[in-house]
Amino acid sequence: MEGPQSGRVGVRGTWALLALLVLGTCAWVATPALLLQPFKAQTPFGVALTYELRQRAPLVTLVGLILSLPLLARLARRVTRWRQWPPLVAVALAVVAGSAVWLARQNHFEWMFNPLPDPTYAPATLVRSVDDSSRSR
Repeated sequence: MEGPQSGRVGVRGTWALLALLVLGTCAWVATPALLLQPFKAQTPFGVALTYELRQRAPLVTLVGLILSLPLLARLARRVTRWRQWPPLVAVALAVVAGSAVWLARQNHFEWMFNPLPDPTYAPATLVRSVDDSSRSR
């Protein structure tokens, strides 16, 4: 027998599951960035975990986004006015989940260590000496 509270519990459960999915995908992407920081001591376990999470992040975040879409659709069916806060929160969660999918496919280490845009090399036989003024900036 369904009463007025059963629909509310279902909506609350949908919100909770959606929030859990979005937070989980964000945590999956953020954990490698927090564990593997340049110029800090690294542990073998931290490095191994970071690479494992990084390798699986594109698939995990995509699955999280796909699983969140039916939840978003369920919440959207209950919306009577789009200017209320629940639809705005749902849209924000969808954007965050999509951002996690995009960020999982980026290499943030390249952002921290910008590669030289156009490196030039010379054979060792042509280089007489290297001093501080000959470094590229």
